[in-house]
Amino acid sequence: MLAIGLMKGDPSLADGPSLAAAIGDYQSKNEQYQALLLAERCWLRLPRLDRQTVRAVVADAVSTGAIPPGSDRRPLAETILGLPLG
Repeated sequence: MLAIGLMKGDPSLADGPSLAAAIGDYQSKNEQYQALLLAERCWLRLPRLDRQTVRAVVADAVSTGAIPPGSDRRPLAETILGLPLG
């Protein structure tokens, strides 16, 4: 959570592997939520490969129920799934 907080303070620090880890292997729902927010905010700054990785982790979290319908995280996840990779 500390790394996500630092990246929120300075988005230039955001990187795909850290975001993917915080979304897919989160320690709390809030950590996952904050990582989703940051991923959306930094999307266009991330390299294409990182965007693909983050999108795959988000898709997996949605399909497995780690981001369930009706949660505050679901709209963020759906937004990320709709963002362009290019």
